[in-house]
Amino acid sequence: MKKELILLFSTPVAYVAVGLWLLASSLLLWVFGGEYNLAEGGYATLRPFFVLTPHLLLGLVPALTMRSWAEERRTGTLELLLFRPVRLSRLIAAKYAAVGSVLLLGLVLTGIYATALCRLSPAGIDGGETAGGYIGLVLLCAAWTAMGMFASSLTDNALVAFLLAFALAAFGYYGWDLLASLAPDGAWHNTLCAFGMHEHYRSLMRGVVDSRDVCYFLSLALFFLAFVHVRLSLSVRRSLRRLGLTAAAVLAAGLLSTRLYLRADLTTDRRYTLSPTTRLLASGLERPLHAVLYLGGDLNPAFDRLRTATLDLLDETAAHVPGGITLHEVNPSAASSEAERMEAYRRLSDRGLEGLTVGEHGRDGRTSTQVVFPWLELVCGADTLAVPLLQRNPELSAQQVLNTSIGDLEYRLADALRVLTTDEPSRIAFVEGHGEWDEPYVYEAVRLLSRYYHVDRGRLDGDLSTLLPYRVLIVAGARSAFTEAEKFLLDQYLMQGGSLLFLLDGVRIDEEAFAQTGESATLKNETNLDDLLFTYGVRIDPVVVQDMNCTPIRLTTTLPGGRATQTTAPWYFAPLLEPAAEHPIGSHLPPLRSELVSTLAWVGTDTARVRRTVLLRTSEHARTLPVPEMVSLRYVEMPADEAYFPASSLPVAGLLEGEFPSAFRHRVASGPMRTHSLPARLAVCASASIVRNEWRGQGRQSVPLPLGYEPVSGETLGNADFLTHVVDYLAGNERWLSMRLRHVRLRLFDAGTVAARLPRLRWLCTLLPLLLLGLSGLGLRWLLLRR
Repeated sequence: MKKELILLFSTPVAYVAVGLWLLASSLLLWVFGGEYNLAEGGYATLRPFFVLTPHLLLGLVPALTMRSWAEERRTGTLELLLFRPVRLSRLIAAKYAAVGSVLLLGLVLTGIYATALCRLSPAGIDGGETAGGYIGLVLLCAAWTAMGMFASSLTDNALVAFLLAFALAAFGYYGWDLLASLAPDGAWHNTLCAFGMHEHYRSLMRGVVDSRDVCYFLSLALFFLAFVHVRLSLSVRRSLRRLGLTAAAVLAAGLLSTRLYLRADLTTDRRYTLSPTTRLLASGLERPLHAVLYLGGDLNPAFDRLRTATLDLLDETAAHVPGGITLHEVNPSAASSEAERMEAYRRLSDRGLEGLTVGEHGRDGRTSTQVVFPWLELVCGADTLAVPLLQRNPELSAQQVLNTSIGDLEYRLADALRVLTTDEPSRIAFVEGHGEWDEPYVYEAVRLLSRYYHVDRGRLDGDLSTLLPYRVLIVAGARSAFTEAEKFLLDQYLMQGGSLLFLLDGVRIDEEAFAQTGESATLKNETNLDDLLFTYGVRIDPVVVQDMNCTPIRLTTTLPGGRATQTTAPWYFAPLLEPAAEHPIGSHLPPLRSELVSTLAWVGTDTARVRRTVLLRTSEHARTLPVPEMVSLRYVEMPADEAYFPASSLPVAGLLEGEFPSAFRHRVASGPMRTHSLPARLAVCASASIVRNEWRGQGRQSVPLPLGYEPVSGETLGNADFLTHVVDYLAGNERWLSMRLRHVRLRLFDAGTVAARLPRLRWLCTLLPLLLLGLSGLGLRWLLLRR
């Protein structure tokens, strides 16, 4: 081994090969722009380095191994080695270790990249992800070094050995994936990919160390080293026997590793560890799953990170899907003409896959726009489901939206798998008969809930047994009074452990008068449910909320000359309600659109039996107006003065859980009655507007707008997610929501630090590895000359 190291460093081969590799890596990662540039990515991660390095190692490893046996054969020293009293296996191990040491030295010199990234980001880098990437590179070098030595043992020409080693390594890394692209079905596609190095290296590169991946690379290295032994051995029979034993051991280890394996997620936030719920859903798929990702093409760093996170999640999920996952990436912008591109955009839009126009500033100062489709389609048999990858939230910055969207990826994938695997959904019902929202105004709410539940509508005119099969009863927008008999049914349904969701307005206005005059007085909304809710521990106050954080209203103004124009103004009676992030129902949700909102108040003191949680709040600048008070368009002329909005974080919706007393416990009942409930859940929202959808168009041309759609800005707010989360929680399916509490931390660069330190770090990362390589070679030469 010492002799091999001396030969490598006494000639320019090691210096030139490793030096060129380090120089190419540094220039692509720090100097030249492009997808691999670490500084332009904006994140403190070495993922671009781990993606780039295998492409460059394809030239470095064959250059270091091409002379290992070919030079010995050309100069005639191979026979001298073979007749020395040293085992051939030790000779092979010595040459293998020498080349591995040079490669390891080159990888150690790239550690300066990690140090530089830590200087640019206050949060540093993910040490676990970085360690997993380096482990993957070491194992990849181990396999390619064995292939290179095998190629060198076949010939006495170093150039031929280089080309053979390059071909073997390139086929092992790229070839199997190319063959898999020709596979007729998903099973063959996954099988062929599993033979390739890229599939196993990609898992390690993320920071996930799987014993199956480690076993694959080590087995490959041992197998090619055994071929070297056969090629050089003087006893062919003995070598073939050894090769057979090695092949049997490798095969046995491979089969054993598929059944008994260890997997370690080294990332700091364990982002690649699927929750038990997701694993259970994935294993419940009875048919292979096909995924179509529309984030193809040349993306900016932010969306490229979203794409990478999505691919990583699909990789993790594929291990638990019985038939595996076949992936197809699509670039919707790839077209031969502008007309063809616009037609592709239109087809996607017609299927509900809306694009997003993204502006980007280039290095030359120019601004370019790009249409991005952050969508994933899952196809399972005859079922196709679209999964949005980007969560829209106008209250957050672009980086915060990206962070939230990446953190929600597993939840959104699990939600889609839940829809695909649900055969017999639970039943829920909307109560009607008291002026509740008509079906057109809850069309979107019913459509959303129908993904997971069987949704009915009906009156409370039967007996209790007709209500018990339902997991949740929803009262949305009642305007007239409930009878005592109807209240008794609701009460006893709750006493039996059922769940109730009340979406009730505390006040109401004359909508016709408001449409004609622009103002109307508020009146208390009499539903005769106050005593029922009071007994359970909550009260809806007869007030209307004004909030400085609100949605705008579009007004038509007539200008001199009779010309009309439209303007927008803040509508303080339409507050943006903020979900409680500390509870799974509201975690990572954007604000909710609402109108004519009242407030909640907790009543009673028995908190030991009933747990209370606020789900929705106003902003920190709000105000309440008691009835009767005028709701008038004149308020749009009022400037946003914080002194006018003294109230802060007023509760608007709440959740009660526990054992409730019956509102009829002190009354005489004609039949059996429970006076205290089984463990039950009750949610109350002091505004029915959050579940109402608007319509666009007239007659047969009318279409429902998405729940939470804000027409002025065109944003869709969090009403739909909030409704499904509340119903899931009330129905006892809170395990779907637990994944939303997971948080993936984005290690962003500090803009000021980048501006101050990047120029110096760029040249340091380019020149310092080359300087250290030269000093290492000179030090070795000095030691040899001194001896």
